[in-house]
Amino acid sequence: MTRFLALCLLLCSAFPVESRSLEDIAESGYISIAVYRDFPPYSYMNEGVPAGIDIELGRKIAQRLGYQPHWFWLTADESVDDDLRNAVWKGHYLGGGVADFMLRVPYDKDYVNDQVAVVGPYQKERWTVVRNTKNLPDLVNLAPFMYHKVGVEIDSVPDIKLTTLFGGRLVENVIHYPSTVEAVDALQGQQVDAVAGMRGQIEWRLGAVAGNAGQGEAFKISDESLVAWSRRAWDIAIAVKKTNQQLGQQVATAITAMVDDGEVAGIFRKYQVSYESPDKAAP
Repeated sequence: MTRFLALCLLLCSAFPVESRSLEDIAESGYISIAVYRDFPPYSYMNEGVPAGIDIELGRKIAQRLGYQPHWFWLTADESVDDDLRNAVWKGHYLGGGVADFMLRVPYDKDYVNDQVAVVGPYQKERWTVVRNTKNLPDLVNLAPFMYHKVGVEIDSVPDIKLTTLFGGRLVENVIHYPSTVEAVDALQGQQVDAVAGMRGQIEWRLGAVAGNAGQGEAFKISDESLVAWSRRAWDIAIAVKKTNQQLGQQVATAITAMVDDGEVAGIFRKYQVSYESPDKAAP
């Protein structure tokens, strides 16, 4: 029986799940939107209610298209390619189907293939460093982390970059946390002198706690120390299955209008996160 079930799973995973047509979506009255699970400030549960920047963006897109939003909660896999496969064009091998579109996808030619179209860039994200200004008054490069502890999310780009820099001389001072949010909490608790991670997550967490702690001016966010990194910033966009390009055009039109009229920037302000416009160059 175990072998039979394993064979069934293998056979099911060999065939992509059919994405819904526009007619199917219209008939159902809802649109399924893939968002990352436990990823504040973009998509997370707040007292049992979906919350976050991408949740509000998805809700607004659905409203503009005349549908109710249904959330397709996605657990991050090993790569963006894996996430696109699981959420947009094929589905996870354990089942669950696919979403009609996915938010928070890098607008990059590396993720444009025969299965997926990436459309409608709506934000620029970047890596940055926040530091305790008392312990680290200046940070023009990363050499001080040979002597000061820096927190990172485990297996993130900052983790990989910092642990391999200077022939591995920073390794002992790179402190790992399950998330960037927890690393920022450690900074607040003076367990580390700095945190390297996504600017949006760092700003959101500092904004959520600094007011109560009265320590907002004790921390400075800047990416000037990352000048040697080949890619400090990237545009964020939306992914749809390539065979559903009509839906992709509708979603891209909706989010572009929201960027142009300032609605997207307003949602970012609500979460105390800086908004940076995308370049909108074709991937």
